[in-house]
Amino acid sequence: MQGEKGSWDDTTRLWEFDSGRELAQFVSFTDGSWIVMTSEGFFNASVGWAKHINLVRGLEVFSVDQVYDALFHPDLVREALAASRDPVLLAVDD
Repeated sequence: MQGEKGSWDDTTRLWEFDSGRELAQFVSFTDGSWIVMTSEGFFNASVGWAKHINLVRGLEVFSVDQVYDALFHPDLVREALAASRDPVLLAVDD
């Protein structure tokens, strides 16, 4: 829903209960686009999401195009979500 957020930074995060390890971050935008990112940086996303994102490491800013081929891995996102054993989350990239 628009106007709601799961965290102070407008993300919703999935945590592995037993270890406390973060499995994924979910971000949705007002235009309906979304991105799901694993803690390792791999992601899956809808059409139109890239206009909302810049990547920052230290003082360097990168465009999505610079890392897309290396980090766009819906299969790895699915594996991270599988750790939650929630069938709704597993359908996120279908």
